[in-house]
Amino acid sequence: MKKILCFLILPVIFIIMRVRYISGIYHVISFGLFIAVDFVMSLLFYFILSRIKFTFPKSLSAAVILTAADQLLKIVIYKFDVNAKLAGSLLRIEPTPNLNQTAMFNLLGLELNGTFIIAFKAVIIVLLCCIFLKIKNKSVCLWYAFVLLLSAGISTLADSAVWGYTLDYVYFSKLTCYDLKDFYVDAAIGFIIIEALFGKHSTSRRSHKNN
Repeated sequence: MKKILCFLILPVIFIIMRVRYISGIYHVISFGLFIAVDFVMSLLFYFILSRIKFTFPKSLSAAVILTAADQLLKIVIYKFDVNAKLAGSLLRIEPTPNLNQTAMFNLLGLELNGTFIIAFKAVIIVLLCCIFLKIKNKSVCLWYAFVLLLSAGISTLADSAVWGYTLDYVYFSKLTCYDLKDFYVDAAIGFIIIEALFGKHSTSRRSHKNN
């Protein structure tokens, strides 16, 4: 149970950073919905990934499938202009083009051309794979985090190469708008937190064959 609760740490921190914007019960409910949805999505990914005994080739296959899921959802939502209220106006599906292709560049105030951004993202993906392969005695949590981060990395690369922007669609009123790969990242960070806090004492650890 303690390990599962680690998936709440990131969304709670995200909310705390924006607590000054709360001006009424409307905001409180919206922020609470974000924490609940993010937590449930992380548990869903855990349930799915726990069914796989990962090797590096299997992790690449899983990342391709998760990337395809992210992109297919965007195609369907974009083509059919899907709009739906899941919890009134507080939580809804609303296609929202996000032209800030990389949050880091946006924070630094940098405006870079698409080719550079695509190359930058490709390098990050390669570095992620190289760093992961260098880690010995990889735990289950690290495998899960790697697969989810790799999926998010490939998805954001596809966003830049195919769309030219990110199509966000899970809209939390007065807070943020997510797409599927954003949930991948949040869940991955949750697994990294579990690994950092529990490490060798994690009962969910089992050996994997590395290829």
